[in-house]
Amino acid sequence: MQTGGQFRDALERARADYLSGRDSPEGVREEIATSWRRSSLSGVAPDVDALPYDTDIDVDGRLAAAAFPVLNRLADRLEDTATAVLLADREARIIARWASHPGLLATMDRSESAPGFSLREANVGTNGLGSVLEEKRAFYVHGPEHFADRFVGYSCYGAPILHPMNGRVEGVLTLVCSVRDASPLMMPFVQATSEVIEERLRETVGRRERVLLDTFSRSDGADPVRRG
Repeated sequence: MQTGGQFRDALERARADYLSGRDSPEGVREEIATSWRRSSLSGVAPDVDALPYDTDIDVDGRLAAAAFPVLNRLADRLEDTATAVLLADREARIIARWASHPGLLATMDRSESAPGFSLREANVGTNGLGSVLEEKRAFYVHGPEHFADRFVGYSCYGAPILHPMNGRVEGVLTLVCSVRDASPLMMPFVQATSEVIEERLRETVGRRERVLLDTFSRSDGADPVRRG
């Protein structure tokens, strides 16, 4: 059985093999290999210099109003841990960040994991925020599974936040920690938190929309976005 260090070493070798031209690296999850291929086809370089930045982020909109109270409480509970929280819009632009650990905060600043920066997969490759939008489901990326060099020290667990009426992605919630602090419990945790935010979004729709939503909820219509 591989240790954590051996597993990371194997991932690093697989990533190096892929970036040197091997299309089907061994020991890599299929969803990661698929994301790597999308990243390559988009022209992403592993040593990407800078991320797109946009000052026009909506910190007063419906998504922020629903998410901020939930994430403020979550951040309080995570204050003594080396875990950060990112909220992004449907364009993968980071709206807000909660990070209290000085070392992690400094690392995130260096990698431009901060409000205003876009983590679209087409810009920066496989990551636990932009790849959620590509996959339209919960998605985690561990260490060397990231495409860009700047993110290989992270483990990221992301989940979509869905519109209560049409099931479309309104935003993304991502938990970020160092590789050594990663835990499989973070995936169900981030999914549960995104569902709380979705319920708060549901409460903001108007009466007419709520009637339609209740009717839809009782129907057999399939959710257009996989929870995964």
